[in-house]
Amino acid sequence: MMASFISEDSASLLYFGQRKFVTMGNMKIYVVKNDLINEQVDVIVCSVDKSLNLRHGHVSSSLDEASGNMLQMECMMNYPNGIKNREIAVINAGSLSCQKVFLISLPKCVTGNNQEIRMVMQRCLKKANRDNYKSMAIPALGTGYLGYPAETVAKTMFDCAKDFSTNKAPLHLQKVIIVVHPSDEETWKTFQLEARKRSRPLSSGNHLEVQSLIYPNALLTSDYKDKSSNSKTFQLEARKRSRPLSSGNHLEVQSLIYPNALLTSDYKDESSNSKLDEVVGKWNSRNPQIEEVVHNWHPMNPQNDEDWDSTSISGKKPMRGDPSRPKDYFEHMYNNSDTCPPCYWTHYNKSKTIKEWNTITKEPTKPKFIPVDEDTLNDIKRVVKKTWQKQFVGRGKDAEGLQELNYTKINVTKVERVENIDVYEKYANYRQTIFKKASKQWQVTPFDDIKCLKKGPLMTTAEISQISSSSVLAKDIYPEINEHYLFHGTKEDVVKSIASQGLDDRLAQNTMLGKGIYCAESSTKADQYADDKQNRSDGMKKMFLVRACFGHVLIETKSKAYSRPPCRKCKQEKCIDHGNDFYDCVVGEGSWNFREFVFYDGAQVYPEYLISYRRA
Repeated sequence: MMASFISEDSASLLYFGQRKFVTMGNMKIYVVKNDLINEQVDVIVCSVDKSLNLRHGHVSSSLDEASGNMLQMECMMNYPNGIKNREIAVINAGSLSCQKVFLISLPKCVTGNNQEIRMVMQRCLKKANRDNYKSMAIPALGTGYLGYPAETVAKTMFDCAKDFSTNKAPLHLQKVIIVVHPSDEETWKTFQLEARKRSRPLSSGNHLEVQSLIYPNALLTSDYKDKSSNSKTFQLEARKRSRPLSSGNHLEVQSLIYPNALLTSDYKDESSNSKLDEVVGKWNSRNPQIEEVVHNWHPMNPQNDEDWDSTSISGKKPMRGDPSRPKDYFEHMYNNSDTCPPCYWTHYNKSKTIKEWNTITKEPTKPKFIPVDEDTLNDIKRVVKKTWQKQFVGRGKDAEGLQELNYTKINVTKVERVENIDVYEKYANYRQTIFKKASKQWQVTPFDDIKCLKKGPLMTTAEISQISSSSVLAKDIYPEINEHYLFHGTKEDVVKSIASQGLDDRLAQNTMLGKGIYCAESSTKADQYADDKQNRSDGMKKMFLVRACFGHVLIETKSKAYSRPPCRKCKQEKCIDHGNDFYDCVVGEGSWNFREFVFYDGAQVYPEYLISYRRA
């Protein structure tokens, strides 16, 4: 069956500002950039955690607020124990403009298995159709912090829609709107590209196919036929820039659009040094008539490892999340000795590797306190706010003296990124050891999938997953080895020491779970450590948002003074019978108000953001 991709208001493929759709049978599949809450449809699908605590997600909390908090109330009444992964909770929409809300839960992507996406998409389509709804809005499933590759998700969602449209059952569902958040530009481009792959121009407009357009370090190929009455200039310019097939570089372009013409073919690159962006950029600068280039670059032997595409021993690149080759991926990450600082760092930027930065830095490194941009400031403010638990303010022995201050929240006034290349190198090296473990054991159990977990998903990660995959909090971080962000409360007089030397487990007190570095998923818990119990105040306070490498996690329900995490098999700290198979951190989750995350090696934690705030 041929699909078609057109503008709702015009048949021209060149009007990219309009809503466009792919027609599959009698069903239209839209790809739009919008907030889910703004869609006018019969059913809205929203991804949530299994506990159905809607405040854990930015989108779900917004929907609940717009419904008059009816969504959360009905969840508590009808689904008191939450839902399982891939299950649908059907909720009345309250004050929302739609009729129903489908709440669904997905596990985190560890092995890249698209069956999770496929099953959820199929169930949503079938449920909406069975209940006679005509329109449904659904997000780009799992493309945020859950870690599903956007390309896999896009292909799977379109495949499901195509299969569903050919079903012999009566088709009531006529419109499916795939909604991408406005801030997630990369996912938006990926879904647009997938839509175009499945389309054909509907108009009788001009069509140009190029046989051979060669530019230094690149070759564009297909059949050179011209049906455009005004494209002789383009044809002549192409021939001017042509040369024989001798360079060995081969590049096929997915879609190049310019006035009155469309060039299409499949695209792949077998050259190690030909980047489509650079090639088309040069061409575009000399040809102002070209309006847009759409591409999707997957080099077989790239120089840039930003998305870690690389060649494995087998000769094929190990893909992050490839279900058939998780061992290759973990081995690749362990063997990658040229680790760079995070891509968003500005002083110690990614132009050099960590080792190169430390080599050229002659003096002892001093931490750089870099004010974050407005988007990052707002993202961190949101994580602080959403993880704040006002019901626990002043409760517990660590909160002694706080009740007298009579406050219910904190207001973040400033956030600075701490760039210390020396301390970060220690952290990055420790992270490599977790990849090494994972390469031998094939995977690390994701925190949210630990069976004995009682208090639900990790609060910080759950909130970050709802922000945007383009947020810096979702970049250069590896949830597949349980790398997450946590809070660490601290007194102001030790901030410079922590920023300079890192967090040191040797200086910690021997408390609930032994002598280690204690972190929290709740900003309320971190706030308890911002000043002395005997000298509480409402003045300026500090806490860190830290990167933490959990690795294998032990859940402990009772106080126990560990000196290090125990063996995973016998649960003994001094085990000599099971090799080096130890847990990497301990999480206290018992009858306490908060979960506490304990790390017994200072290299496991990097204090990346310094948050200044006031109690209010």
